[in-house]
Amino acid sequence: LWNLSSKRVVPLETNLKDPTFLAWSKTGPQLAIGTAKGSLLIYNKVRRQKIPIVGKHSKRISCGAWSQGGNKLVLGSDDRTLTISNENGDTLLHTELKHIPLQSLFTNNKSSAQFSSSSSDDNTVSANLNG
Repeated sequence: LWNLSSKRVVPLETNLKDPTFLAWSKTGPQLAIGTAKGSLLIYNKVRRQKIPIVGKHSKRISCGAWSQGGNKLVLGSDDRTLTISNENGDTLLHTELKHIPLQSLFTNNKSSAQFSSSSSDDNTVSANLNG
């Protein structure tokens, strides 16, 4: 990891083999790392805590993104599933797909935002299934 203030590389030992996905939270201190075997590691840079989650998916984690609020993580996998997790890696939603997702992200559903007092983008997930 690059430390901007010291302008030095700070090593982060994860003991993960074959990382396939990497994303920093947009607002929080979390880094999500997915692997070819479907495992996930969430690193909290403030607490210097690593949360390993073995078997989040049964195959390679191919894509994902943090929500704008930074407290939800969507992951897509070659096992044709999509999961939404909280910042600690707890699964909030698990759904099967017809195709392997190539890209996934949280989006703002403008039509539902008109009728909701919340302007959060955490309510809608989009996935490119290339199907």
